Amino acid sequence: MHAPPTREQAVLTRARLLDQQPEQFDNRIYVDRAFQQLDGDEPTSAARENAERIRQLTGLLEQRGARVLLLEVPYMDRIEETRSVKATRAIIHGAFPEQYRWLPVAVERSELRWADGVHLDERSSLIVSQAIDDALKALPSSTSTAK
Repeated sequence: MHAPPTREQAVLTRARLLDQQPEQFDNRIYVDRAFQQLDGDEPTSAARENAERIRQLTGLLEQRGARVLLLEVPYMDRIEETRSVKATRAIIHGAFPEQYRWLPVAVERSELRWADGVHLDERSSLIVSQAIDDALKALPSSTSTAK
């Protein structure tokens, strides 16, 4: 039951985290578990259902004047090679092939660390969040969507 940090405290904490070197910790057991699960799963039906639901929701939001952008949060290299990640990525990109729908998020992967190969650590989450913010700021400010 602590009070939330002040804006100044949050800025200092963020700066401290970003000034640190990437943490090196032994997460092999967690990465192995995630790899086994994601390489053994057959995600195609669930991924197709999710892609269709996202397409429906995207259409509804765009009818209301919203712009919907998709992005990919990076996984650890080993996890990127699993059957589940590859299949899901292919299905989602197949459902949304239009380049304008994808927000290009540029991060230096060597700066990123994952607790289990899937979930970014706190510092890496900040790096990815900043990259998303930078990518959003770089978007054209026009309300029309170039197709």
